[in-house]
Amino acid sequence: MSHKADTKPLPNAKVTSNNSTGKSVSVKSIIDLPTEIIDQIVALAVNEGQGPTLRLTCKYLNEISTRHWARVAFGDWTTDFSAQSLNTLEQIANHKQLAPHVKRLYIGGNITDHDLGKHIAWEQDAQGHVKFQQPAVQRIKRILQKFENVRDIQINQRGAVFTGAGLPGAFWLGEALGILFRTLADLKREVDVLGLARRAYGTRPWQDLPGLTATVLEEVGARGLWSHLRVFSLRSSEPPWTMPAKVCEHAPRLRELELSFNGGPSGQLLMNRLFGVRIPFQLEVLNLRGVPAVHDDQLMAFLAPHARTLRDLNLTDMRSEENRSWVRILQRIAREFSALQAFKFASLAEGLPPDSRVVRFPGLAANPVVDAVRGLQFDLVHSCRLHGPGGDSVEWSGEGADLALQKLVDFAVLDF
Repeated sequence: MSHKADTKPLPNAKVTSNNSTGKSVSVKSIIDLPTEIIDQIVALAVNEGQGPTLRLTCKYLNEISTRHWARVAFGDWTTDFSAQSLNTLEQIANHKQLAPHVKRLYIGGNITDHDLGKHIAWEQDAQGHVKFQQPAVQRIKRILQKFENVRDIQINQRGAVFTGAGLPGAFWLGEALGILFRTLADLKREVDVLGLARRAYGTRPWQDLPGLTATVLEEVGARGLWSHLRVFSLRSSEPPWTMPAKVCEHAPRLRELELSFNGGPSGQLLMNRLFGVRIPFQLEVLNLRGVPAVHDDQLMAFLAPHARTLRDLNLTDMRSEENRSWVRILQRIAREFSALQAFKFASLAEGLPPDSRVVRFPGLAANPVVDAVRGLQFDLVHSCRLHGPGGDSVEWSGEGADLALQKLVDFAVLDF
């Protein structure tokens, strides 16, 4: 049945539209407009808070406005696996009009580990870990099964990290991730985007989280959980040592990778493991930040497989152990990475204090990038000295990245 069959033209209404011939055409009702125009009008009205009014007009506009409202209001949803959170999530999952619009699921939030899984009788094994086979986990599985379009998982925790046993009916973040990943693998769900961010303080780093063991990560990876992963982001001052390597080695379609640390031994151990992984993917975007004590040969071995595909490269706040290493690295990037369209190099250092040196580009701002062949002169590559001994920051985006890279190599120097 056409949507026009159950609606009546608005009295004395006249709407003007331009058809494909460019001529003005009068229509009696908004529902006589082309579908794409109706969608734009409804989306604008919903964003302006007029959704309830539209839903009262007719069945057709009620369906469209409800769909747009659900997309905005329920596209992203957060849960901490507590009783109250799961009750809400279950109500959304059972709503046939709302559940299909949940696309991104956030685990955590502005919470502490003690807030995860509160007020649920979790069954534990002899070691005190949450059992995977239990009614509460099966309930989570039934909920996630109804969110068929969830392909984006974000774990975001900003609270404190404590040691010792949790409160009654609560568990650690690692337990939550272990449950989530194994449940998604059971559902044969393929995750497209995975993000982990932890801005926490305390004495319990990621690598010590129970429930997120190498065995669990290997299991879900082998079962194809990351087979369609395109974007992987990890931002943490205390990252898990094993997880990035285990995810990456099972992610053949990975195209964007971000690893952002705050220096320290955890980041170094993580990168050492990642450098040893067989790389099954070719990246288009790579962002490395706060990675300490890298070897230039290891870094280039990691970058080399992406030389023909990498479009955007960001190396920030990194330290190499060899002398003159960053000059050699920049030379190789300029020579081999022909697909680059954007880059950023900032706070690059080498050597160990007190003899460490930073990369600077003196004279760069006074020398524009000129293309003699194409007859183009590009804007100056942005260069500025960061606070303290961090070195210069240079970035480029757009046409002429190859010329800009060569200019960087020409002016790169090391400074104490």
